[in-house]
Amino acid sequence: MNKTQIIKWFVLYTKPNFEKKADSQCRDLGIESYLPLYTVIRKWSDRKKRIEAPLFPGYIFVHGGEKERLSALTVNGVVKSVMFRTEPATLREEEIENIKLVIKSDKIIETVSSITIGTKVKIKSGPLEGLEGRLTEIKGNKVFSLVLETINSSILVDVPQEEVIMI
Repeated sequence: MNKTQIIKWFVLYTKPNFEKKADSQCRDLGIESYLPLYTVIRKWSDRKKRIEAPLFPGYIFVHGGEKERLSALTVNGVVKSVMFRTEPATLREEEIENIKLVIKSDKIIETVSSITIGTKVKIKSGPLEGLEGRLTEIKGNKVFSLVLETINSSILVDVPQEEVIMI
């Protein structure tokens, strides 16, 4: 990095479940990246297991200048830079440090999606995988109600939050 380059923490959007791969590949390219992870217990029908999950699913942070940001965009699994108006979104150093402090505190229960009513979404897993609709209601913080438009009629369904992504 040359001395005239402004160093920032850029926010990059990844494909679902590609956060760890993208973070690793950025590091392999010599790009400083940060993927905040926290420990969560996942339940399956036959067992429970502690896993390291992304604090912000679908996002990684890359530290550097424009050259590093553009290089990171070539990494498999990185979709695009998150944009704020016409500029790449960035975080301040103290925001990254605050995220690190929260993770060290081990007080995270879960993150809550910022998907809002009316957002166009797609079901990414489960029996309704691939269907698209609009979010009509958030029930608690675990279940979304979606309107699925098919054959000129609407169907209201409840879907677990982890099965839904914004499109």
